[in-house]
Amino acid sequence: AHMPHASPASPPAVNMGGGSPLARPRRLSRPAGGAAPATAGGSGSSGGTGSSGGSSASSASPLPLDVVSLEQFGALLSFFAPFDAHMLDRVEAVCRQAWFFGVLATLDAEAIVRRCGPGSFLVRFSSSGAGGYAITAMSTGRHKRPKHFRIARLADGQYQLGKRTARTLPDLVAMYATELRLERPCDGS
Repeated sequence: AHMPHASPASPPAVNMGGGSPLARPRRLSRPAGGAAPATAGGSGSSGGTGSSGGSSASSASPLPLDVVSLEQFGALLSFFAPFDAHMLDRVEAVCRQAWFFGVLATLDAEAIVRRCGPGSFLVRFSSSGAGGYAITAMSTGRHKRPKHFRIARLADGQYQLGKRTARTLPDLVAMYATELRLERPCDGS
């Protein structure tokens, strides 16, 4: 999962699709009075922002797709908190992993691991827990099906799956690779 420079022809560095607060709005507009941008015509999830959405009477033009709202940026930071001198190191360590897919809906993750086959896996932001992650893996047993494993982020910054913890997300994935049969990351992160 590399982080290319934004340009009109390149995709965003982090997948901002799906129905989470990180979901990229289809159109951003600035309401009269210069307030912060509100989403309009988005994916249908309100995200609890209190925004009434855009109105057809708004004269503001849409912002470029490489613009991230303050709400989206704040939600993204929650996955890599705390905001300290090592935050960028944590972001880079995760985003460089071939298995990291960022924001990805559960059903989309299941479709990807099905396509990749038994033993394949990916790691994504959890859709059910702020600041958490999830491993989605295609089982290798008799009943081949996608399985999900939620990774919690503890107050001390460690990552937890089951009863075990690790200092970094890559360390936790490596720790569970054999037990969960995480044989190969899916292509396309």
